[in-house]
Amino acid sequence: PQERQRIVHAIILDSPHQAAYAFGLDMLHALYEQPTVRIPEEFLLHLLEHPASEVKTFISTKIREVLSGLAGGDERLFLYYVRTLLYLPNRLSKAKDIVYAALPRYVESYGDPDGNVAQLLLEIGGSNIRSDAERALVTLVQIRREAV
Repeated sequence: PQERQRIVHAIILDSPHQAAYAFGLDMLHALYEQPTVRIPEEFLLHLLEHPASEVKTFISTKIREVLSGLAGGDERLFLYYVRTLLYLPNRLSKAKDIVYAALPRYVESYGDPDGNVAQLLLEIGGSNIRSDAERALVTLVQIRREAV
C-alpha cells in the first residue's frame, strides 16, 4: 500500500496537467476513503501547496472530515492532523481556525490524559508568530476553563 500511495501522490504532485492529477485524485479517493487512513505527512504538505483547486479541495475535505469527526477518538490520527496544520505558516489560517475549534471539543469528548493537546498549545503559544500564539493560548484557556 505504501508504494501505491507514493505512485498516486507522484502522479498528482509531478503533473501540472488536469487530466493526470484528476486521475490521481480519483485514486486518492479510493486510497483514503476510510477516515482512519491518514495521508502521510510528506504528501499532506505537498498536497496543501498544490496549485490546482481540485487538489486543494480534496485535501481540505479530508482534513475537515478528520477534524469534525474528532478522528473517531483516535488520538494519534487527530494530533497528526492538528500538528501538521498548526506548524504550517500563517497562510492557512482557515484550516487553523478549524483546528482551534475542534481542539476544545476533542478534549471535552475524549480528555487529554497525556497532556498532548495542552503541550502542543503551549508550544504554539510560545511561537514568534503573534496570531498563532494568541489563538493557541486562548484555546488552551478555553479548554482549561471547560475542565473546571
